[in-house]
Amino acid sequence: MSRMSRKSKKAKVKQKKTNQNIIFKKTDRKRVIVEYVSPQVDGGQFPIKRVIGDKVIVTTHIFSDGHDKIQAELLHKTEEEKTFNHSKMSYTINDEWKGSFNISELKTYYYTVMAWLDRFGTWQEDIRKKVGAGQKVKVDLLIGSEIIEQTGRDFIAAFPGKALYAVKTNPEPS
Repeated sequence: MSRMSRKSKKAKVKQKKTNQNIIFKKTDRKRVIVEYVSPQVDGGQFPIKRVIGDKVIVTTHIFSDGHDKIQAELLHKTEEEKTFNHSKMSYTINDEWKGSFNISELKTYYYTVMAWLDRFGTWQEDIRKKVGAGQKVKVDLLIGSEIIEQTGRDFIAAFPGKALYAVKTNPEPS
């Protein structure tokens, strides 16, 4: 097999240059830091190469100021796709996160990382600790309610014209 034919059988995978290679939720922009996204060649200037069937494993360091929980997703698409595919990244150790996607066609692929503070997850973890310690949680339940309401308002603002279905429950026993 000649050198040229070997080269043409590799898919190009590029790190997408979006907001300095990172996409954040607007409110978390200054609080969540994403660094050391890998793999990349010369800071993302050149594509990495993979063959059909390979798994691209992306690692990155994500951290925040404070104790809030963080969530992260790996976004990836081919050059022809209009929208990114999302896959959840998992925390490994020492601020390192890992995600992956598969190469299924000989095309140019793009990827980037999206990270945000998980306010609900942080609240949930905190209230579990308080309940476990026998502390009063009335105020914390009101805070949780506000987090849910704000999430609904954020969704409506981000996706105007989309239907939002809510199930109302009666907090009083019947």
